[in-house]
Amino acid sequence: PTAAEFRNADMNNDMELNIADVVMIVDVIIGGQTARTLASTDAPVLVDLLSADQQLLIHLDYDGLTRGIQFTLAADAALEFGAPLLAVNDAGTMVASHRAEDGTISVVVINTSGGTVERSANVLVRLPYTFKGDRRDRTVVELTDLKAAGMAGETLPVTIREKRIDISVIPSVFALHQNYPNPFNPVMSIEYGIPKKSNVLIEIYNIQGRLVDKMVRADIEA
Repeated sequence: PTAAEFRNADMNNDMELNIADVVMIVDVIIGGQTARTLASTDAPVLVDLLSADQQLLIHLDYDGLTRGIQFTLAADAALEFGAPLLAVNDAGTMVASHRAEDGTISVVVINTSGGTVERSANVLVRLPYTFKGDRRDRTVVELTDLKAAGMAGETLPVTIREKRIDISVIPSVFALHQNYPNPFNPVMSIEYGIPKKSNVLIEIYNIQGRLVDKMVRADIEA
C-alpha cells in the first residue's frame, strides 16, 4: 500500500497492518457495535499446531472471546497445502488465505457479524495437505506470524506452544520392505511400515534357520 493507504488502514496506529485493523475496518463498514467489552489481556491465547488425518489443525486454548486470528504456515516443497476449512461452519465467520511463491500460506479468520469465532474441541481451522515425498522423506511445518484480536479489535497476547510438526508418510498397512543393498554387503538396511503404534519385533536368521540378531524389539509410533 501507499503511505496514505497504510495510514488509513492502520486503525489502531500501531504502525502495523494485521487482524486487529481488519476487525476495526469491518465494524466501520458494517456499522458494528460502538461499545464492546475489552478482553482481559492478562491471559494469552495459547495456540498449538497439530496434525491428524492428513490435516493440520490450529488449536486454540483460550477462555475469552476471539473475534479474529491470522497466521502463516511454512513447509518445504514436499508438502502442498490445501484450502483452509473452519472447524465450525458459521455464517458470520469467514476464512481467507494467500499462497506465496515460496510455498508458505497465510490465513485470516474473522467473524464479520460481531460475534466470536467458534471452535470445535478448541480446533479453529483445519488445513488439508498432500505430502509428495516418498516413504523416507520427512518435512517440517512451522507456524509463524500468529496474531489474535478481541471483540473490539484489541490485540490479544498469544503464546505458540507447539509451533513445529514433522510430517512423513504413514503407511496404510503393515509392510516389510526389501533389504538393501544385498546381504553380501557388510552393512544392510531394512525398512518397515506400520499404520499405527505397534509392538515391532524384527529378527534376522541365517540360511540354516539360526537366529543371528534381534534388530528391533520395541513399541514404535507410526
